Amino acid sequence: MPKKKQPSIAVKKALEEMPKTEETQSSAYQPISVKLTQSQLDKLKEITMLGMNERFALNLAMRYAMTYANKKNQSVETLKDFPKKFGNVTINVEPTADTIMMLTENDLMDKSKELVVFGLKIFHDRLLNIK
Repeated sequence: MPKKKQPSIAVKKALEEMPKTEETQSSAYQPISVKLTQSQLDKLKEITMLGMNERFALNLAMRYAMTYANKKNQSVETLKDFPKKFGNVTINVEPTADTIMMLTENDLMDKSKELVVFGLKIFHDRLLNIK
């Protein structure tokens, strides 16, 4: 196992085992409040119908958006369809330790809401938009 992965595994384990109280839970690890459109909610529903729970699907969407941008060698903000506005239905996304680590490593904690929206779109388009 590469040395770079070892600290990440230790951090992940510590985050998962850390008691979640008001004193120990920083704002970075609290749920992310995102406003979605009805169309975006429908995409989320289609993804979860494949057998994923909503938390997993939303975390996967964020990680997929970051991976997509990295593969394109672009920052997420410069990609086509990166959201500039949000819908009107609020949902809460509870980030996993893996997602938090990826957001932190890519310096994108402040773009987590946009990554949820963008990730839902591109993940749904590539997975379920069958032509």
